[in-house]
Amino acid sequence: MAKLAIVVRFQFIGIHSWPDAPANQESYLAYPHRHVFHVEAVLDVTHTERDVEFIALKEAMIEHCKHKGFAGPHNLSCELMAMKLLNRFQLRRCSVFEDNENGAEVTA
Repeated sequence: MAKLAIVVRFQFIGIHSWPDAPANQESYLAYPHRHVFHVEAVLDVTHTERDVEFIALKEAMIEHCKHKGFAGPHNLSCELMAMKLLNRFQLRRCSVFEDNENGAEVTA
């Protein structure tokens, strides 16, 4: 039997820092810096008429990122943002990328 899922993608601007960044070439990461965070989220559904409309899921996730401090400034890593989104929205998988280049993926 095929497994069904919906996929949403969105982006938001955020400011974050890594206070414990090593004192080497990455030391600048200890200071607040801006990124466009790109998110891809996968949610399992049980039928082809969708349990959740993907537009509604996307809008809820964007609002969550705006109002839960993801936009910054904050000390959240891509890994932690993905984990928080995965748990909050009961996702199968969530990826968060900085500037759509480097990032993290968390799976349930």
